Amino acid sequence: LWLRFAVYAGFGALWLSGAVIFLLRHFLQASTEFGTAPNPWQPTALTIHGLIAVPVLYLLGWMSARHVGEAWRRGGNRPSGVTLLALSAALALSGFASYYLVQEFARSANGWLHSLLGLAVIVPALVHWIAGSRRRRGTS
Repeated sequence: LWLRFAVYAGFGALWLSGAVIFLLRHFLQASTEFGTAPNPWQPTALTIHGLIAVPVLYLLGWMSARHVGEAWRRGGNRPSGVTLLALSAALALSGFASYYLVQEFARSANGWLHSLLGLAVIVPALVHWIAGSRRRRGTS
């Protein structure tokens, strides 16, 4: 139970902090006498998002090694689980790449990819969670 809570809380906090960064970057920019500038809270939000990502990546590794194999043998929630795992891997790679891409076009494209995948991952996550909850309760 504590591990399930840690997974839900960790992934939820990671998604929420990413959504906050998206809002700060695209809708809540600061106005200055020279035009728009990044929101002053954006660096703090990025730091929090990165700090949350470390334990969440550990949990993702644990789920890949244990939960996925067990659930696969039972035949449960495969479509949403595979989609969730693939999106999580793509998010981890694009998040990691954001530290190393130096060309502006590559950084911008990677940022948009990471944002869109991050916003989209909530759909298979909720589908997977709801299906798993129903299966644990024994309802369809």
